[in-house]
Amino acid sequence: MFVIEKKKVLNGIIAISMLMFLYLVGGDIHILRSAFIIFLTVIYLIMIPKTLLSPKNVVFFYYYVWYGVAPMFANRYLGMIEKGGDVNKAYLMFFTTYTVAMMTLDYCENKSCKESLRIRKDLSALEKSLLFCLYAVALMIYVIRTGGISQWLNNANDAFFSRGGSGMFFLVFEYSAFLILYYAGKNKPIKKRIPYILLCLLTMFLCGSKSIALVMVIMLFGGELIKTKIVSFRAILFVIGGITLFVIGMYVRNAQYMQNVSAVISTSLNYFDTFDETIIVLRDFEPSFFMTILLPLNWIFMKIGFFIDKPYHDTSIWLTNIYYPESWASGGTHQWPVEIYLYLNFYYIFGIIFIVVYFCIIGQIYNRAVKEYGIWRFIYFSELMSILSHLRGGLFNYWYIYMIPFYVVLIMWEKKVVCPEKFIERKIS
Repeated sequence: MFVIEKKKVLNGIIAISMLMFLYLVGGDIHILRSAFIIFLTVIYLIMIPKTLLSPKNVVFFYYYVWYGVAPMFANRYLGMIEKGGDVNKAYLMFFTTYTVAMMTLDYCENKSCKESLRIRKDLSALEKSLLFCLYAVALMIYVIRTGGISQWLNNANDAFFSRGGSGMFFLVFEYSAFLILYYAGKNKPIKKRIPYILLCLLTMFLCGSKSIALVMVIMLFGGELIKTKIVSFRAILFVIGGITLFVIGMYVRNAQYMQNVSAVISTSLNYFDTFDETIIVLRDFEPSFFMTILLPLNWIFMKIGFFIDKPYHDTSIWLTNIYYPESWASGGTHQWPVEIYLYLNFYYIFGIIFIVVYFCIIGQIYNRAVKEYGIWRFIYFSELMSILSHLRGGLFNYWYIYMIPFYVVLIMWEKKVVCPEKFIERKIS
């Protein structure tokens, strides 16, 4: 086993070295994109995950689509002929982050660990009622604060971007839905989960996020998906379903631009916009230390009348206000990738250690999710699509100010209410 792992690491190092050499000798964007796709695929095949819901699949998908496929085919990149330092530097950072993340996850996923207990627990009638009430009340307030039902039916895109001041209610109905779907998926036969698809569709329409829609599907069918093999009929159906959800989500928000198949494809690919944002910052900013690392604390401080350094609580929000002030004025945010976050706060290279730490944590949560039926599986499902948010933003995001306490409460709650003699069964090999 040691020989196999050593070979994987050696192949990864060789691939990085070859790509660094290619970038240092130069080349135009077309050569770099093609080389990037090839090397990305090589690393993925060397470290190919065993299961569909492995975090390695999310990392590969992100870098392959955002920086490989989209720059090659999206309308926004047509005619882009930039070459030289900024493009080379961008792809070198992308590939370095990708490979470090994949190697870290590969180590964590293949690390043997003690078998966990499988916790089987259902919600009580009171708990189910409370969750449905929280969902309904928070959803009603959220809809009212974003213009009402008529606004959502007439222009869902504008309604979503007018959600300022309703963030708390958005989170309450979102995570209430997650918990409802998770426990429904864990304890009900598949045919009895069908009515919950309506809850998925309603929430997807109002949440304005394709990743949240996918998380809801995973919550509802995660018990079957968590150990689905990467090459299987079920995996193919899941991928097709994910693409369908994405296209539907794009259509809901951009129906006026998607009148034919060609427009659907071009508009959908235009969504993947972080490559050009990266080039902008590399062109205008020098690498730095600690430029935006404290901004997430402003999420609390600005509510009581002051802020640290800049009146923003997120790196992407700050950069959006610099380059696209009209977008931020209407509630929209452009996304800058984690590489830019590391570039502005740790000269990029000194931030690699945080990539290792983050993906170590994700890998450990994944291992627990595979071995347990309990709340750790819910936490992993919640964090699975957040990997994309981190890769498209920063590692230290403001929402963890309330997400970490939320997870701690869930873990403590489950430990308290589960009776070991009744609900715990040991895994039989």
